[in-house]
Amino acid sequence: MICASCDVPLDQPAETCLICGYPALLLGRFQLVSLLSRGESGPLYLAMDTDGHQPVVVREVDLRGLASPERAAACEAAYASLHGVSLPGLASWRERRVVGRGRSRRLYAVQDYAEGSPLSAALPAAEALSVLDELL
Repeated sequence: MICASCDVPLDQPAETCLICGYPALLLGRFQLVSLLSRGESGPLYLAMDTDGHQPVVVREVDLRGLASPERAAACEAAYASLHGVSLPGLASWRERRVVGRGRSRRLYAVQDYAEGSPLSAALPAAEALSVLDELL
């Protein structure tokens, strides 16, 4: 497990991190299990929803890192449009929340965890784009 406030590994589940003293649960309910990737738009975590004890994926987007307030607003709008989308065979989006103010604003987007491999690992890029085009 990982502290949601300071990223320190935790031996036991905790509501408060013994190292930094801040809440160890992200958004008060998601326990970070491991870092899946550190992509262009921000880290992607495997987490456990403590409400339903279900695995989820949490994307953290640092909104201050975007080039302009307009890009940050567009990013927020894009994630807002995904919230509540439910399609057969695709992981559902559960929650979207912006945390912080001004220079410390972060967007957290939570979706169901689905076992599998990335589309890019299963198909050549052209075919993957064709599949995504059909989905959209």
